[in-house]
Amino acid sequence: MLIKLARDTGKTNPIFISRMLAMVVQSMRTGKSLVDAMEVFTTFCSNIEEGPQDIIYLQLLKQVINDPTMDAVLNIENFRRLNGMILRNTQRLNPVSNFHLYLNGLPEAEQYRVVSTHTKDITPSDFIQTDYMQQLCISGTGMFSLGNSMNHSCIPNVISASCGNDCRITMVASRSIKKGEELFLSYIDEDASFQERNKILKQMYYFDCSCLKCISKQ
Repeated sequence: MLIKLARDTGKTNPIFISRMLAMVVQSMRTGKSLVDAMEVFTTFCSNIEEGPQDIIYLQLLKQVINDPTMDAVLNIENFRRLNGMILRNTQRLNPVSNFHLYLNGLPEAEQYRVVSTHTKDITPSDFIQTDYMQQLCISGTGMFSLGNSMNHSCIPNVISASCGNDCRITMVASRSIKKGEELFLSYIDEDASFQERNKILKQMYYFDCSCLKCISKQ
């Protein structure tokens, strides 16, 4: 029922929340306290985010988890706080299929041979862009304790990227970084206007940016 409702409403956050709570339950079963089990999520910025079907989702979550140790966690405030955490911290992932990795690892002549068994008169690089190959890929989101807990700057010194099919992200330097310099990630499109950047940061993250790019516009 939880998955069906998520599909019907186009909201996957409740499924994400169920996985987060499952991690908490698993940690508590190893002897950790509730506070210690929840500590993994304390590095992420969070606020309460309300939705019209939160009560229904919460009831379904209780049915799915069905663990008395979670009674203190499974309440509407915590559900909405986790929902806000997901909205503000998740990183989009686009892992490729095993077939993509297999094809990419072949010598060029062998790539053409493999591609020719699927379609004619097309190069391997063009074949990868076809609907057939795109449908083999998936799109998802994840929260990463390092990558999604960095502070924001409109002139970031790192960017995040997902590649391969291992559902991990890689933080890549976008310029030279001095030893001891803080790593900054951009939460938004840094090429947007100052007014637009300020509006989005205020609405989504509740702060005014004080990076050099924004200060110069004030």
